[in-house]
Amino acid sequence: MVLNQLVKAMNRRKPTIIVTEGDNAMAYARSVVLLGTCHYICLWHLMKNVVMHACKRFANGSNKCVDNYRRREDFEKGWQELLNHYKIDMQEHKWVVDMNKTKEKWVEVYI
Repeated sequence: MVLNQLVKAMNRRKPTIIVTEGDNAMAYARSVVLLGTCHYICLWHLMKNVVMHACKRFANGSNKCVDNYRRREDFEKGWQELLNHYKIDMQEHKWVVDMNKTKEKWVEVYI
């Protein structure tokens, strides 16, 4: 496995943090091999995924939420306003639910 090779290459030391594209298999492998390592999701990959599911303007709005808000409350309010503006119902859009579940790994105010 790649993560085992990473640990081997680092003289059996585990990294403090790891940034991935958010793949569930990689997240699981990280939880097994790199237990205790902080896992973050690459915002570029996440926004690329948003564009595939929504539109570029929504992705730009998502970026603005991440970049412009410095408090959790402000981000949450801005995020909800963005969802409302584009009429994105979290019950109908699985990808939004998935994003929301992992926001602690990609939104700066949570990190």
